[in-house]
Amino acid sequence: MKPQPDAVYLFFCHLEWRDRRNSHAHKELLTALNHEDIEMRQVAESLLHRSAETADTLNINVTESKNDALVCLSGPIDIDSSPALRDQLLALLESRRSSMVNVDFSAVTHIDSSAVATLIEALKIARSRKTELKLQGLHDALLRVFQFTGILSLFNGSGQTVVQSHCEVV
Repeated sequence: MKPQPDAVYLFFCHLEWRDRRNSHAHKELLTALNHEDIEMRQVAESLLHRSAETADTLNINVTESKNDALVCLSGPIDIDSSPALRDQLLALLESRRSSMVNVDFSAVTHIDSSAVATLIEALKIARSRKTELKLQGLHDALLRVFQFTGILSLFNGSGQTVVQSHCEVV
């Protein structure tokens, strides 16, 4: 007979699933949603909701070389996350170490108008510092947003974008 899960067990399942160490851990959490004990159902709901929240965060990874920088983004860029992107881009541009900054969108899941505004602000600062700001890895809906608004050419001159990512998948 299988032992009944408790809150600690569900928490460890959540950690295993979140860190992608155990694919069965997610099934345990889903099974707990139908548990007879209402407290166990609430714990499972809370853990699954928390996972959804953390999965929807913007991750920013900056790699600098002698004359350029690569900013790898993953997750959504929206009203909640664009301030973090703004801070990173402005710090990078104000450091004056890079003559070119490439921003890779290959792992970005969503953008909104605040993301576009952040990028335009960064572009203005880059131009004032004689730094080239290029976008790469634009795909599907993201590429259409930049093409439809006509701003892709502001970043990449001809309006072309590098589709291939130069970011490592971790």
